[in-house]
Amino acid sequence: MARRQVLILYRGSLLAQGIASLLRQEEGLEVVSLQVGKEGPAPCGAGLDPYAIILDSNDLGGQAGLSVLGLLQEHPRAKVICLSAVDDGLEIYRKYQRTATRREELVEVIRST
Repeated sequence: MARRQVLILYRGSLLAQGIASLLRQEEGLEVVSLQVGKEGPAPCGAGLDPYAIILDSNDLGGQAGLSVLGLLQEHPRAKVICLSAVDDGLEIYRKYQRTATRREELVEVIRST
């Protein structure tokens, strides 16, 4: 199975850092964590070709839509997954939106084509 790069962007989110730790235990996933500034996700940099981008929606504040749009423009093939500890789930942006609450569901979304 080809390794899929998962990029986790966080500002101070313990949730995102915990998810990174859990996903590092999964075979076939290459997890890269990057801390972002208060302005939200910046361009991710050269050499990264994420299959999935995970971020904590609470880190985004009122700029969630712009942040997701920017990430999708920079990485059009990537799935953008917004985690939220407050809303009991996660949102996946690509061609659809889905809510999931278990680690297995998150891994399934990352691995799906």
